[in-house]
Amino acid sequence: SDAPVVGGGLSSAELARHTCVWARCELAGHSDTIEDVCFNPRDEKELCSVGDDRSMFFWDTRAKRATGYAKSAHADDVHCVAWSSFDEHVIVTGSKDTTVKVWDRRVLTNGSNEAMHTFDTHTDRVLCVDMNPPTKGGFMTSDEAGRINIFDYTKVGAATTPALARA
Repeated sequence: SDAPVVGGGLSSAELARHTCVWARCELAGHSDTIEDVCFNPRDEKELCSVGDDRSMFFWDTRAKRATGYAKSAHADDVHCVAWSSFDEHVIVTGSKDTTVKVWDRRVLTNGSNEAMHTFDTHTDRVLCVDMNPPTKGGFMTSDEAGRINIFDYTKVGAATTPALARA
């Protein structure tokens, strides 16, 4: 029988004969290590990257250039990024500075570093963020101290009771 198809339609035998695979697109702009990247879940031609230069860049693979950025997005290395599949303008980042920020990419065209909201409940470096795909506002984070936090950015500013705050 034929070998299974892998890697761009090549069989495993054909793929083994190739000595190199070329990138479809190369993007440059960060001045230090890139820690994380993610695609816009609604548009495969857009992506976001974050890194140790404390910056966040939005990229268009068609134009092969940055379409927006936040210099000094955090006070320290930016470790992780997630893009909302529910709201295509919302991105969440986590940092060595222990904060998690929610961003609206529509306002990040000129290096602005103004986030929609900053969550500062972690006590150690934030290593991972992930959005909850079927809900607006839901996301989770994890930190180096072994904690997982679950947030809903749509609740920012809402009144709460002490019982709800503990829940």
